[in-house]
Amino acid sequence: MSDSSGVIIKCKNKILLCKRSENNDYSGYWSPPMGGVEENESSLDAAKREFEEETNIKILGGLKKIAEIKEKNKKIYFYLKNTNKEINPNLKKAKDGFEHSECGYFNKVEIEGLKSSEKFKKVYEKILN
Repeated sequence: MSDSSGVIIKCKNKILLCKRSENNDYSGYWSPPMGGVEENESSLDAAKREFEEETNIKILGGLKKIAEIKEKNKKIYFYLKNTNKEINPNLKKAKDGFEHSECGYFNKVEIEGLKSSEKFKKVYEKILN
């Protein structure tokens, strides 16, 4: 099982999360766009590639590694991109947009009620404090 990597977009006091589609791993869970790190690929390059594949948005610069967690025998790397304007995914045009049913921006209180990994929620809380 390969490690995973993803990008969290923070706009003001909210972060972008996407809901995993049915028939996918973690169906119904909210998470940042993310996926497997390929052989000979850095976690940063994987995060950017996966974000583009799942949202149809190319991330240019300004990414900072903010967390590395272990879940289900693999490492998951999170990178943060701060922005003053919401970046909205286009799931219909994205190569792997089918992996998500919807996306949205959520604040700390809203995230508490979302179905998501508890370890992921700790990362989100750290970002929004």
